[in-house]
Amino acid sequence: MNLSNRVIKAQYIKLIDSKEKLQPKFIKINFQTKEKEEDIYKNKGNVRAEIVAKTREIDEKIEIIKKEVYDKAFSEGVREGRKQEKKKLSMAIESVAKLIKDLKILKDKFFENSEKEITDLIFLIAKKVIHREVDTSRE
Repeated sequence: MNLSNRVIKAQYIKLIDSKEKLQPKFIKINFQTKEKEEDIYKNKGNVRAEIVAKTREIDEKIEIIKKEVYDKAFSEGVREGRKQEKKKLSMAIESVAKLIKDLKILKDKFFENSEKEITDLIFLIAKKVIHREVDTSRE
């Protein structure tokens, strides 16, 4: 620590009125010329045009992506729908195949159970035909 042995006396103190304005010690220099200002205004238009162009480009990309996503979702939906319909159709085919099998069994049982009745009917018809022939032959 560097302490001074000097005593500050009133004669060395200068009072300043706070209302007085101190002059700044720096000078503001305008580095922009009129040409540069005009360039800035021209560039503002160019920047706006670039922003509009980029916005349009982004909007187009968004639309393309939307279409791709829609197409992908649509094809996936179609694929899923086909898969579900295939499952339903295979179930229907299985039902029809079972029905055909059951009908064949019923048909076989019907003919098996009706065989005696059919042969009896055939013999009865044959008897009647023979009796009629015999009756017509006598005359």
